[in-house]
Amino acid sequence: MHVMSSIKCSMLIHPFFPILRPGGVCECSPEYVGNPYEACRPECVLNTECNRDQACIRNKCRDPCPGTCGQNARCDVINHIPTCSCPSGFTGDPFSNCRQAVPGWFNAVFYIGG
Repeated sequence: MHVMSSIKCSMLIHPFFPILRPGGVCECSPEYVGNPYEACRPECVLNTECNRDQACIRNKCRDPCPGTCGQNARCDVINHIPTCSCPSGFTGDPFSNCRQAVPGWFNAVFYIGG
C-alpha cells in the first residue's frame, strides 16, 4: 500500500486503477497485483506467467485439473496442460471413467489435453 493524492490514484485507467482508501492510502483492487504507483494488473494473462504445474484461468494461476478427468482417473499437469490417465491396474477413457482392468488383458489408454 502506498499513500498517494486522490488525483494521482484515480488517474489510472479502469480496470487496472488502484483504489483510494480513507487517509489517502492507495492499493490495487482485490483481483489485481502490482505497484499502485505504476500499474495494477491481473495475476496472469498467459499460461507462461504461471508455474508449469498451473494454468492461467480467468486471470489467476490455478490448478487446471479439477473437473478435467473422469472417475478414478489421475491428472498430471505438464507444461500448463492437464494430462489425464488411468492409474496402474485400471483401464478405460480417463476423461469419462477408468475401471479396474481384467487380469491378463492389456488395455492401457492414455490421453493428453482436454
